[in-house]
Amino acid sequence: MAISKKKQLEDLTARLLNLDPNIIIKKSELTPSGELIYLEVPLPKIRVCTECGSNNCNIKAREEHTFNFHLIQRLDKTVDAVRIRMQNYYNDKGDNESYQLLKHISYILKTKTSNQLIKWGELTTEKRRKLENAFTVAPELKTVYFALQDFHEILDEPCFQIQKDLLTEWFEKYRHTDIKELKTPVKVFYSYRSYILNAWRYGRSNGPCEGLNNKIKDVKRTMFGAHSFENFRKRILLTCGGLSLASDNLIFHISGKE
Repeated sequence: MAISKKKQLEDLTARLLNLDPNIIIKKSELTPSGELIYLEVPLPKIRVCTECGSNNCNIKAREEHTFNFHLIQRLDKTVDAVRIRMQNYYNDKGDNESYQLLKHISYILKTKTSNQLIKWGELTTEKRRKLENAFTVAPELKTVYFALQDFHEILDEPCFQIQKDLLTEWFEKYRHTDIKELKTPVKVFYSYRSYILNAWRYGRSNGPCEGLNNKIKDVKRTMFGAHSFENFRKRILLTCGGLSLASDNLIFHISGKE
């Protein structure tokens, strides 16, 4: 039994309203030939449903995690840079014993203290002994290592006000360091401390914006040029999940015969 175009239009309208009861159907039309249906609706806005009832809490947690990752990544690179510098120093001096103490410990240096027992298990004592041996020949490495671990503790603190106080103490402790590799990240963090605190307080970052930019660039590359900006714009809106970036409406087009 063939389904009429009118019935098909009603079913599509019901499905849209089921997805979002706030959608307003502005126009629906059957062509005289009965082959085409146009349904015009405003683009739906992004909403996050959470079991706890908080607004956008899932996105907040994800964005905050992404933001913190970049901070830790910068300090990880600092620790590794100091290790490599000291390792090359002892290699040039011909001190093979000290060189070996600093070799292959990058992953140990970057492991958070609270995760060491979980990751290393029975080898925890041995791994920590390797760290202590490395610190004896490279005191600067010990400083940057604890700068990283202290920052991990700040990020793990659930209370924002305590986080703020700990960050201030962190700056006071490491802001005037003589270690050249540590100077740059501390200086950058200090310059952007207000933005860092805002990200921790509100759990927001520019991560979603950067993600949308990447999607738009992918669309541009895969289209190999668009005949009109309007087509390009609609493709972007469809790819990005129907974001309400403008007041124009999206037209759903269905074709076929009964």
